[in-house]
Amino acid sequence: MRGFQYRIVSVDASEFGQLVSLGEEAFAAWGGRREERERAYAKFLTANPHCFYLMTPLGTTRDPVGFSCVFPVTRDAFRQLRLGLIGTWELSVEQISSATDDGIPCICINALYLRKQYRQIFPELPLRLLFKHLAEFIKPGGPYPILFAEGLTRRGVRFLQRSGFETYHRSRDGYPIFEMDLSRTTTMSDPAQMFKVYFEANVS
Repeated sequence: MRGFQYRIVSVDASEFGQLVSLGEEAFAAWGGRREERERAYAKFLTANPHCFYLMTPLGTTRDPVGFSCVFPVTRDAFRQLRLGLIGTWELSVEQISSATDDGIPCICINALYLRKQYRQIFPELPLRLLFKHLAEFIKPGGPYPILFAEGLTRRGVRFLQRSGFETYHRSRDGYPIFEMDLSRTTTMSDPAQMFKVYFEANVS
């Protein structure tokens, strides 16, 4: 299998423009101008420099083929998001935790995107990218947080459902908000238990 490298993006780096372009490619159909995306992504990076991963094939190309946006938030921010009081782009810097240490209560999976040709050839890559990024914030043996994500696209909804996430709330725009409490040791569905097993194998 072809190898891939994962790298953190800085707001001052040349890759920031590539990151925003990938975000436009993935989500422009759901609203938001490029300038708004740039401001939101820059705010996320200001709050936590580990919140974006770019994925690039090993070899001669330097063009990224996917990205993830994952970051820890406060419990109050999680409450406001799941009640539809605010959207993710409205999160303040103070509501996004700057930590990558143990004890993070909630983690937002804000975006997970791979270009179509890579999704088709390597269907396991989205999960690998997500696990790689989550390992920035969840350490082996440490307390496990609640993961949550907004089901914005049909593909995203299918991915979350297959992974064992459950939905109880809707965002302010009416999209389902999926959750998984990794600290649970019982009453997890079979897909959620499998997700947790694979996750622990990837962060150990």
